[in-house]
Amino acid sequence: MWIDEKDARAFNSAFSAARTIAIAILGTLPFYALLVEILRSRPDFYRGWASVWGHPFWRYGAYAAAAASVVLGRLIHKGLLKRSAQGDRATGARLLLCASVFAMAFSEVPAGLGFGLFLLGGFNRDFYNLLLVSAVLGFIYVPRRTAWESHLRDERGGCPF
Repeated sequence: MWIDEKDARAFNSAFSAARTIAIAILGTLPFYALLVEILRSRPDFYRGWASVWGHPFWRYGAYAAAAASVVLGRLIHKGLLKRSAQGDRATGARLLLCASVFAMAFSEVPAGLGFGLFLLGGFNRDFYNLLLVSAVLGFIYVPRRTAWESHLRDERGGCPF
């Protein structure tokens, strides 16, 4: 598939970096859940803030920000994928790396917002809802070798997921 060794090395380097970053980002999600459960075992920690932050405005704002991060992440991801179809394969692999990192970073935003809601108001259900959104997005955006290879072979610049 690869014409020269330089392109193959660039592809393997970019793909392994993207895969490592994706695993690291997905690996933080269970730690959020563990931290929430530890804090929930100490009700005196978060019950005092619930009366101040109990207004639905904060919850709706967090859900709206999570939805905006999903849309923004998808738009940036698509833009970088279109650029990766132009130029040589080494440049395309680097742009695929950038697209994967942006997508994975934006996929973690809902979990962070849910964690903030939990810390501010004790909204553990909202945290788990937003954590689920982050996990689903994370698994959607995990880099796949066959998809990357087909994207770099494809002249049209299709989505590598």
